[in-house]
Amino acid sequence: MRQCEHCGAALDPQEVCDCHCTEDSTTVNEIALRCVTPPVIAENLTAITAYVDNVLAQLSSLPRDKEGCATAKALRADLRRRFELLEDQRKAVKNAVMEPYNAAEQAYREKISNPINAADKRFKDWIDSYQNEVKRSCQEELQAYFNELCAVLRIDFVTFHQTGVVVDMATANLKDPKKARQTISDFLYRIETDRRTISVMDHAEEIMAEYKLCLSLSAAIAAVNDRHERIARSADDLNDSRQCSAKAEQARQTMYAQAPEIIPTEEEYSVTFTVTAPLLKLKALKAYLESNHFTYEEEN
Repeated sequence: MRQCEHCGAALDPQEVCDCHCTEDSTTVNEIALRCVTPPVIAENLTAITAYVDNVLAQLSSLPRDKEGCATAKALRADLRRRFELLEDQRKAVKNAVMEPYNAAEQAYREKISNPINAADKRFKDWIDSYQNEVKRSCQEELQAYFNELCAVLRIDFVTFHQTGVVVDMATANLKDPKKARQTISDFLYRIETDRRTISVMDHAEEIMAEYKLCLSLSAAIAAVNDRHERIARSADDLNDSRQCSAKAEQARQTMYAQAPEIIPTEEEYSVTFTVTAPLLKLKALKAYLESNHFTYEEEN
């Protein structure tokens, strides 16, 4: 979202703010802050640099042995100690220089930046509230036109957002947003024309169901045609599968009919046992053996 460089109002793309802010005699020219006495800092940096060069020269001349290592450690410790002291001096100078500025900055925030920022926010909120109200009024007017035309054409499956109309300040400031109305009208009448075309086509119900999802006649027709082609291919596949199954079953039946009959035989075994029972039961057992074609031997 763009903002006006003068008043900070929220602007739509390509929108020109109507605040017409220009510099005039009322522009604030007073100096809020200025440095009366610049800080004067005394320094002795060259001598410290010479000391560092001298220490490095000593390091280069040290023998690479135990005694030389001990000397290097001592020189380094002295270098670090001096550096810490110098850092303390630098921080003290910085604090001394920054102390009056920090105090002035705190006063500046309290008396200038905070009040101005708060005032700017109030201006921004007021401007945004007004512009939002204007855009909302225009949105409601266009929404009412959209609803009315939908009712006339009996279209109940689209929303205002789908028209592509964006209500910005450029549109809202117009007394009669003819371009937005025309966009809505073209959108809905295109849908009505597509719906009439679909009504006389094969598979009209399916095409209309797809059209409601995508609002594209060509895409809806393509989706339905693709579905029917896939159904046809599936039907052909099923038919081929049924024919193959029938041929396989017929071949099995033919094979069974032509195969010689095989009569299974059972190997015979002999078992000897003695039955003790009343005479009537023995006669009944004998009759059972004879009726079931058992081969037996009777002992006297």
